[in-house]
Amino acid sequence: MDITVGDDIVFGRDQALGGILNLYEGTLTVGGTNTYTGPSEVRAGTSYVNGIHDESDGFVSNYTVSSGATLAGTGTIESVVIVIGGGVLAPGANLGTLLIEFGVTFEDHGIFRAEIDTTNATTPAASQLDSNGDVVIGTGVTLDVSDLATVPNVLAPGKVITIIDYGTNS
Repeated sequence: MDITVGDDIVFGRDQALGGILNLYEGTLTVGGTNTYTGPSEVRAGTSYVNGIHDESDGFVSNYTVSSGATLAGTGTIESVVIVIGGGVLAPGANLGTLLIEFGVTFEDHGIFRAEIDTTNATTPAASQLDSNGDVVIGTGVTLDVSDLATVPNVLAPGKVITIIDYGTNS
């Protein structure tokens, strides 16, 4: 069974639990504009953020992705994301962009999973991590790239596919 939250999630800083903790082995998909302010942890399964996690009140909390868990989606996370060793950050959902406002840290042995589509070798598409903060990459981080094309094309030498864009101008 998968769980989808299409509506907004709203908690205040004074709430006892304030964040989201995903212990569920399946898929949790969160859409809408979510203004809860506590830390979020993905400890199991896959969590898709396809809406906006809004930290506009200035209280920035972290998203932590534990070993064996995946954070994915095409939304906006106005937080810092920390990928623990064995945890996976996978922007998009069959391509698409995940925007993380305040930076990403891949701790040692974290995993970055990207999808590309070389169906059109002239203009290949890719899922992308877009961060307005720094992207810190620890030792032994794995880059896992898969091609969604039914019949993959060979790209011309020198062809660039951007899967991570970071800094204040991203």
